This record gives sequence, structure tokens and C-alpha cells, in this order.
Amino acid sequence: MYCYQRAVLQAPKLELPVGLAGLEGSGTSTVLEMLGGVVPAGGAFVVGGKPAHFRHPADAIAEGVVYMPPDRKKGGLRLERSPLWNVSEAQVYRMSPFDWLRKGVMRRASSHRLDEVGVRAVDRQQPVMRFSGGNQQRVMLARTIETGPRILLLNDFTRGVDVKAKAAIHRLVRDMARAGMAICLTSSDLDKLLEVADRVICMRDGRIVADEPTDRFTPPRITTLVTTGGEAAAQEP
Repeated sequence: MYCYQRAVLQAPKLELPVGLAGLEGSGTSTVLEMLGGVVPAGGAFVVGGKPAHFRHPADAIAEGVVYMPPDRKKGGLRLERSPLWNVSEAQVYRMSPFDWLRKGVMRRASSHRLDEVGVRAVDRQQPVMRFSGGNQQRVMLARTIETGPRILLLNDFTRGVDVKAKAAIHRLVRDMARAGMAICLTSSDLDKLLEVADRVICMRDGRIVADEPTDRFTPPRITTLVTTGGEAAAQEP
């Protein structure tokens, strides 16, 4: 497990989007879950120049490392609640005692965050379950950002979202990276992964088989690497 942590956090230019590519079970999701404190991790890694070890997502969030799960319906959002409630709940992580009781302040901040990520909804008091998949994903991204991440971990973050919504969310992720946020992500859509990431780490069976700038990859080459792990892929014309 230690190889996962070391490979991701010591990858050059982590302030730019770093993409993890691999088949299901390759370890890409596990990397993000360990870094986000979702699953136990052996060894240690460094955040902001200091050793860190997370036993729970709250430990990671306290250090500015925030994980966004791939399934907004399982652990990502409270679908029976409004988008304002979902984003407001995340604010509690970074507020001083009793500040979270100022509901008017929290509501305005939540509404601004929803505007920022482009949530399209007339009534933000209605349950999130009534929203489109694209809007639900934007709400989850707003909720994640509201925890104040320095390092954002996005696991297949546009799963089940239509093409137009995907493009908008990808632009937002690029904007956050340009603003200085360190981002590490996975995506089942290799074309989109190459559009968003500046560096790609390919994994197979829990091991890194390639780690290079994005412009050295094509979807076919990534597919070959994550499927076979062979060096032949690196020699393709």
C-alpha cells in the first residue's frame, strides 16, 4: 500500500491535476481512499511538508485533504435534503464554535457556492433527489469544495453525468487547479482524463506501470498499459 501513497504525493507538480488511470481493481480508487482517510493506510505520507496519517476522513479534512466519492447516492449527498442544506453541512468542518448557528450567513455562503459550480435549479430548498444527474454532481462538488480543501481527491467524479454537464465540471476543475488547488483524480473516460490532467499515472494490480506528462499518452496507449503493464506500450509509434 505504501507505493500508492508515495507515488501520488511525490508526483511532480501535484498542484496541477494528476490523473490516475487503471482498470477496476487496479488500485486507483484505493489510492484516493487511503489519501482521504476513507480506508486504513500502511506507512505514512507528507502533506504540506509534514508527515500525516489519517484514521478517518475528518482527520484528512482537518489537514485540507478532501475526498469526493464516485457515487453521489452512497456517501456523497443526503438526497432527501436540499442543496443548501448539503453545502451548509460541509461548512461546519471549517467554522469556529457557534458560527455554524448563524443560519443566514451559512445559507448565503451555500448559495454563492452553488452559483460558483453552476447549479441550475429554481428552488434550492427542494430535495436533491429531484435534480438532474448533472446538478446532483455539481451539488456534491460544491459540498466538497466548501470543506476548504488544499488537496482535492476526485474519484470518477463525472460518473453518470451527461456530456454537457461533464464539460462544465471539467472546466471548473481546471479553473480550481489554475487557482492553486492540488488535484488528484480518476475517470473512467480516458479522453476526458487526458483533457483535465497534466500528468497521468497508470496503474495495474496495485503497481505503477507509467508516470509521465499527459502529452505522452493517448487513450490506446493507456489502455495497453493498464491492461498488460508491458513496456511494449511505451514503444508504440
